[in-house]
Amino acid sequence: TLNTSRVSLQAALPIGEVTPQPKGFFRVMNGTIVTDLSGMVEVFATDGRRVLNCNLPAGHYIAHAFVDGRAVLGKVLVQE
Repeated sequence: TLNTSRVSLQAALPIGEVTPQPKGFFRVMNGTIVTDLSGMVEVFATDGRRVLNCNLPAGHYIAHAFVDGRAVLGKVLVQE
């Protein structure tokens, strides 16, 4: 896999409030995890590796986005 790196999820998150994923906040479109709100979505494999958010193979991922100064985290299932 290209463009991957291993990072600590704890270190990747800013200090401050972390909000659990609101239902339906993250969704998958064409192998990419997106949200309706503008901003960057970071994606991590379940082993903590940061992965490129495109053409994701089927599996579980941790998605991380910033919304109104808050970090939103959620587990996302990408299906084939």
